[in-house]
Amino acid sequence: MKGTMRYILLIPVLLFSLNAFSLSPLNQHTLAVGQGMSAFYMFSLSEGDQRYQQQYQQHFQAASEYLDELTEFDTMLAGELRPLWQDLKGKLKYEVIPGAGYTMSTRTRVEFRDYLTLLYTKVHQQVSSESQLHNELYLMAIDVEMMTARFFDISSSEYGVMGLSASQRAIDPLRMANAFNRQLRKLEKMGIPRNLKRQLERVETKWRFIEDSVVNYKDEAAFLTVFFNKKQIGKILTESTDLIAAT
Repeated sequence: MKGTMRYILLIPVLLFSLNAFSLSPLNQHTLAVGQGMSAFYMFSLSEGDQRYQQQYQQHFQAASEYLDELTEFDTMLAGELRPLWQDLKGKLKYEVIPGAGYTMSTRTRVEFRDYLTLLYTKVHQQVSSESQLHNELYLMAIDVEMMTARFFDISSSEYGVMGLSASQRAIDPLRMANAFNRQLRKLEKMGIPRNLKRQLERVETKWRFIEDSVVNYKDEAAFLTVFFNKKQIGKILTESTDLIAAT
């Protein structure tokens, strides 16, 4: 289990530090919220490991800053999201109860799910059918964050998938994983640079290691492994956009 747990925190490698030209404030905000959700629930799953508290606080702060940037690009969308995020952010806290550990309001959990679903919907409404490669990689990274955020949410929830509403099921890990796999196959067939191909091979290796847990929730004890690998996938994908920019 120890080796599996170390391996699971690897998936962000898929993202590669993106250049500013390839990032929209909405995508950055969505990614930060998803990352924050994973770390937020990892904090309770790890019984209060301060490393995860630091991470989710940093991600939530980044999400707020990206939302401020969104105002300059889309005032109406920023105006829709800001009051929802500010209200939600103030509620994202735990209460320590003897015998029960770290608990949170069920209503707040539902609101967090709803907000992430809203962001996911907004991002994909803006996807162009002629999306460039670096944007495709970034969207893949967002999807990984959405799937893994849902995994940590379900893993830390008393009711599991039974607590998901019909609208929240718009984040459908099985459908998203199938699309992610199709995109990997598509990229493998493209004439992409060798160094980028190697990066994508790393992504696929890490993804295969956690895919079943993320999609089927079969091994909730593997949450440390999922957290590690999803971070590595995201990192690799964002860094890969730098390789594209350099060619």
